[in-house]
Amino acid sequence: RRFIGAMFAQFCYVGAQVGVWSYTIRYVQATMPNTSSREAANFLTAGLICFMAGRFVGTALMKYLAPVRLLMIFAAINIALTLFAVCQPFSHGAYALVACSFFMSVMYPTVFALGVEGRSDDERKLGSALLVMTIIGGAVLTALMGAVSDMSGITRAMVVPACSFAVVLGFAWQRRREPAAGKS
Repeated sequence: RRFIGAMFAQFCYVGAQVGVWSYTIRYVQATMPNTSSREAANFLTAGLICFMAGRFVGTALMKYLAPVRLLMIFAAINIALTLFAVCQPFSHGAYALVACSFFMSVMYPTVFALGVEGRSDDERKLGSALLVMTIIGGAVLTALMGAVSDMSGITRAMVVPACSFAVVLGFAWQRRREPAAGKS
């Protein structure tokens, strides 16, 4: 049951990451009129830089916080940031999506590690292969975001990653309550 939760959380996380990054330029152009695609691409570049910085900061924070707790905090922040982008379009929403990348940075490896934690060597090998396959979430949820965007606009499409981050938060919350999840 715990492993299935990890697979679903990883599926949703990858979908959220790919969706946010895939639609950042479109979001910026839709919410900040007269922004060229080159200028909008700068927001995506800034997000990728934030992602890199977040990986270093998140790794350093894991010396002081249990990984499951950091995952919970970062997922909660990303829910707030993506919902802010829904409710406050224009430049503030675009900056929220850029900041979202910082907090996505530790999610994939942390969910992965929590998913295979406490398993035998053979179980970890099989589990690792299955967890890698969950990257299909990037295709499925990005398509869902596109459908939502076509029906009700790009800002509302950011509800999809918000829901995905809620799944990651739920997974972390459940793992926090389990003894094998470590100190939290």
